[in-house]
Amino acid sequence: MMAKVITVCLVSLLAGIGACTRFQTNKRPLEQEETSPMKSTIEAAQAKLTDRVMALPGVVGLGIGVCESAPCIKIFVVQRTPELEGEIPSTFEGFPVEIQVTGEIRARPLDSP
Repeated sequence: MMAKVITVCLVSLLAGIGACTRFQTNKRPLEQEETSPMKSTIEAAQAKLTDRVMALPGVVGLGIGVCESAPCIKIFVVQRTPELEGEIPSTFEGFPVEIQVTGEIRARPLDSP
């Protein structure tokens, strides 16, 4: 029972994060957007950056978002520090990188309503 509740919580968390990583630069249907060269390129850039950035203390996730009306890579951190700002690039493979403070991300306790 406990494992099922944890699984449901994790799936819900991942679905929420996945929804936050979607961006739409125009009014095309999603099927066309997913095959666009721009999206593939930013996803490839994010994949290359993930291991390096997730190894930094205080980084809790990465996503693809929109920064000033353009696709960008967002780095989610517990708190902004000079050390993180020095380690996280402002651009990566031609895409802007933005640090976003989210605080800790953790599973909801099982006894919470």
